[in-house]
Amino acid sequence: MSTSASSSSMLGAQTSGALTNSTAAAASPALTSPASQAVHVASVKTHVPVVLDLQQSNYAKWRMLITVLLGKYELMDHISSVTPPDARTTEWQRQDYVVRSWLYGSISDDILDTIMAQDQTAYDAYALIRNLFLDNQLTRAVYLEAQFRALVQGDLTITAYCHRLKALSDALADVGQPVTNQTLVLTCLRGLNPRFSDITTLVTMQVPAPTFLQTRSILLLRENQLANATPGGSLLSQVALYGNTAGSSTGGNPGGRGNSGGHGGRWSAQHRAGLIGPALYAWHCLRVADAHPRRTRLTCADSTRVSQPVPFSFTTTAATPSTSSSLS
Repeated sequence: MSTSASSSSMLGAQTSGALTNSTAAAASPALTSPASQAVHVASVKTHVPVVLDLQQSNYAKWRMLITVLLGKYELMDHISSVTPPDARTTEWQRQDYVVRSWLYGSISDDILDTIMAQDQTAYDAYALIRNLFLDNQLTRAVYLEAQFRALVQGDLTITAYCHRLKALSDALADVGQPVTNQTLVLTCLRGLNPRFSDITTLVTMQVPAPTFLQTRSILLLRENQLANATPGGSLLSQVALYGNTAGSSTGGNPGGRGNSGGHGGRWSAQHRAGLIGPALYAWHCLRVADAHPRRTRLTCADSTRVSQPVPFSFTTTAATPSTSSSLS
């Protein structure tokens, strides 16, 4: 009797456990779906770290970030299509409130005051935001084009200057006037501070022409060189900064080579990467010599391989014509 009762109890426990597991398995997909987890996002600024503003020309960046967030939680349909009223379930409404809160939390107060309305859907709010930036495209393109062409570096850093140029080019693309990479590079060079005039010559001599990001990298290297230049510094310090040495000098010899054979600096690295050809690298060496107050004569031996740095030597003419020293 007791054995039978025990067996019945065990069978009942197993059946109850199986039903519980089955119910949990059936409910699990709905509870763990990306859309159902969206409500747990603590702050939209974690995913969209920019605030959309009419004065910032950052609509392209904001749109990309907000669509990435919506795609992550499978909620793109809330801004891409209109949902019929009879299809708006309780779960759909909860998700739509989440999307609306993300939109409201990632825009400026001026835009929020303009687009917010009672009982609007996320689709309605997103459409109003989009229209603020894309309506009257031709008129906006005229003003953006004027700003883009008139922008000059002035006292801006290279980072700030290039960032502003890229923001304006993105804004032009938003109104149907995309800017090509070549136009972006040429506009960047045209508006540079005069102290970067040598970089303009360097970039325009390269074939194929560098991209905007490559041009920005070259300008940052030049900006760093100018910031670290010593007034009246020696030729060796200029050569070391431009690409003669990368490692520590050998034996304390001022003309000694670094650990990488004397050609491991920034310009040599650009040359080995194929960004600067042999002729352009030789031209650069001549520029270093011409800039030196001692009028050092510089000889650059051209290299036939782009992957190898150009070997070069300096011959310094001293006050006495019969005395000369060579650095190789």
